[in-house]
Amino acid sequence: MKRLIIGDIHGHWDNFKRIYDLENPDEVIILGDYFDNFHGSDESIKRCFVDITYLQKQHNIDKSGKFIMLIGNHDYHYLNWYEHYSGYRSSYASWAKIQLNELRKEKLLQYVYIDKINKTIYSHAGVSNTWLKENAKFDINDDNLEFINEMNDMTFKFTYKGGGDCYGNSWYSSPIWIRPEALKLDMYAGDNNIKWVQIVGHTHYNNPQIFKNKFQISNTQEEIDKNNPNLYIMDCMPNAYL
Repeated sequence: MKRLIIGDIHGHWDNFKRIYDLENPDEVIILGDYFDNFHGSDESIKRCFVDITYLQKQHNIDKSGKFIMLIGNHDYHYLNWYEHYSGYRSSYASWAKIQLNELRKEKLLQYVYIDKINKTIYSHAGVSNTWLKENAKFDINDDNLEFINEMNDMTFKFTYKGGGDCYGNSWYSSPIWIRPEALKLDMYAGDNNIKWVQIVGHTHYNNPQIFKNKFQISNTQEEIDKNNPNLYIMDCMPNAYL
């Protein structure tokens, strides 16, 4: 089964559709950030989101695999008007909130996707041990990780706690905000301290970045297999197939 993982589309429908058609995947996981860029028109960004949701529904009808859409920080600030981030557009804010909430009601949009078979957590930015301990009301373990999707939206807000900076580089940052420098030192450890693999977007790189704990490794398949990496950073979608 082929699984296509894409991060941070930001209104670039043509790039995404070209990759989807080329790969013809059985499953799709989009790591969030459908909205906001600094050059596209409101209508082009809105049309991109509509087209993605239409493709999601068609894929889920035509294919055996899922088409999963996750929430990024550039989606969150339309879902919840607690705070606004860089790129926020009031011009389509009300429209975006309606669209996102409709997907959530249909269980087609969530914060994390937990692949228990392959012990992999997919999220926009990553799940840290510290954030879980600070915000979960009970002990989260390998069997109940899906509860992250039921947590109060307030727990996903941006925070400066723990010496964080304006980019979210803190162990206390949520799964839509934490940066790789913090995440790779404090990733969710799992039961018996057996770390899960995490696949994230959010932080821009020209090529996928692959880490074994805090150390970056080569992204050749041989090195990946040998080192059993714990963290993949995928925010390279616009350049991935150029």
